[in-house]
Amino acid sequence: MENSILFLNGEYWGFYLIQEKLDNNFISNNYLIPKDNVVIAKNNFIEDGIIEVFNEFRDFCRNYSQKDLADEKIYEEIKNRIDLDSLIELFATNLYILNLDWPARNDGEWRYFGEFQEGNKYFDGKWRFIIFDLDYTMGTEFLGVGSPDVDTFPSIANKDKLKQAPVNLFYGLLINNTDFQNKFVNIYCDYANDVYNLEKINKLIEKYRNEYSDLMANSLLRWSEIKFDSILEGYSYYKLKFFKDLDSLYNFFEQRPKYTFQHMKEFLKLKGTLVELTIEIKGKGRIKINSISPKFVNGIWIGKYFTGIPIKIKAISNQGYEFINWDGYHQSIQKEIEIVLFESNKITANFE
Repeated sequence: MENSILFLNGEYWGFYLIQEKLDNNFISNNYLIPKDNVVIAKNNFIEDGIIEVFNEFRDFCRNYSQKDLADEKIYEEIKNRIDLDSLIELFATNLYILNLDWPARNDGEWRYFGEFQEGNKYFDGKWRFIIFDLDYTMGTEFLGVGSPDVDTFPSIANKDKLKQAPVNLFYGLLINNTDFQNKFVNIYCDYANDVYNLEKINKLIEKYRNEYSDLMANSLLRWSEIKFDSILEGYSYYKLKFFKDLDSLYNFFEQRPKYTFQHMKEFLKLKGTLVELTIEIKGKGRIKINSISPKFVNGIWIGKYFTGIPIKIKAISNQGYEFINWDGYHQSIQKEIEIVLFESNKITANFE
């Protein structure tokens, strides 16, 4: 995705984002699979590929949502057909960023159908998910669509939304399958700890404040329906408004975790509490925690997770170094470990 300024026949047309169209060419180019073997659907309608393949997906979701989703055999059959990490990430993203134009809108799914080929996991034929059109998210003042304390979890239990087969299957898994619920809770925590970390958000906000405020003000003024006494007045009005929007984004991500974690806890009836996990690196290496590989500052990283839910952690040594062991709260010589917190604690990864 690239930022751009558009002129048509020399006339200023505004500030735009250029991005690839989400079609079978996009899937082919980004996942290195033949586009003629891609089925892709958006908003519950097929866009490319064979409609029978897509109908089979909807039937599968609809049928399996009625099964015993706590049954390990049933769960394995679902995992063989659907990339559950992708499904969780779709729902975790939309719930966390307060997407009020979802579910059952502005998302889609795709899969490869054809011969399996070694060396590329996307040839496995599993269904994976995409997201687009995030205009009504994050409670920005400009859109006036919400605030950080809005509870998004009831949306996935809405009777009308549950008519869409993937929503129904996700909801069933989340409520009835402990492993799936634990994965979701951990990834949701990953999002707050790293993906939407306030330090990252602040850097992006400052970048837009410093580099794009003039472009946004001129673009908004170009299409404004408000009558101003002068161009300068209109420009100043929209630049100030853009600054306020950025401030509201910062406030959203600063306040969002405390509200949405409480909403999740109540929705899922979680018995645990949020505690801090501190990880220290000694030597040269990096750490993967569930779905993230966070940035360490002076060898230290701190995140928040729920007690009683297993957390997967992996130590990865830099070239020329070896992983030695974990010590502290958990002691092991295995690179990959699984820990359960009962209170705030610290572990150390030692590399030599």
